[in-house]
Amino acid sequence: MEPLPSGSYTIAARDLQQVLFASHPLNLNSDALDVHLPMLPGLAIPATVRLELTHSDTQVDEQQGYRRIVQGNTSIAFGNGPLVRLTFFPNNQLLNPIQRRFQPAVTGSGDSFVMEHVQPGGYAVHLDPTGPYYVQSARSGATDLLREEFTVAPGASMQPIQVVLRDDFASLSGKVSYDARVESAVVLVIPQDNPTGTRVRVVSHPEGVFDVQLLAPGAYKVLAVDRVENFAYAEPGVLQKYLSRAHDVTLAPDQTANVELELVHVEE
Repeated sequence: MEPLPSGSYTIAARDLQQVLFASHPLNLNSDALDVHLPMLPGLAIPATVRLELTHSDTQVDEQQGYRRIVQGNTSIAFGNGPLVRLTFFPNNQLLNPIQRRFQPAVTGSGDSFVMEHVQPGGYAVHLDPTGPYYVQSARSGATDLLREEFTVAPGASMQPIQVVLRDDFASLSGKVSYDARVESAVVLVIPQDNPTGTRVRVVSHPEGVFDVQLLAPGAYKVLAVDRVENFAYAEPGVLQKYLSRAHDVTLAPDQTANVELELVHVEE
């Protein structure tokens, strides 16, 4: 490697298939020769999903490689994979943009599956249902994955991730007021008890109309901004100074609410 300043480092490695991993701490005070990195397989993490259907007209029919969801007169078909997709965001700011998120390989489908080759580390976990549901809860042991860091320890036996999905989701629609010089806006729907679960919707309708579906019931702040490029809205300290311009809304199960928003210009 190229010469490095003295200090504390962690050397990490992975194979091209992202199946084997290694991580080794190193205090560099002089030349380090013959450093060995034992490559070990990532961990397998089981997951189970419980689906709580609250509507009498909701039906789930699995056949011919697809899962068909029927609500009233609406029928939607989804690939017969897991009921929820999990994306892992490593809590390591030194990673490049490509490494800052990954979806593990999955075996199994429906309400029971296993995520393979998960590298040890700390993660924020994003859960995306593959049907007309919202995530009511997601836990691994005592860890609340909607609000806490998920730690994968080397060589540990991981407790299953247990997810509860519900179909009594709320919806939010509305309109963003902006002048003709603005081509589009971005609406941020920020859960007040879980800012990391912020939903982002790009508004390109000429009249500024937007619609956000599949929201968990609860309290939100809704903010319309002119851009998200170079705007670290996921960081509370950055977002805080704009929240006084946000609209407060509390959504009940099955509720559809409407809001009108003024466009906020994000500072460079």
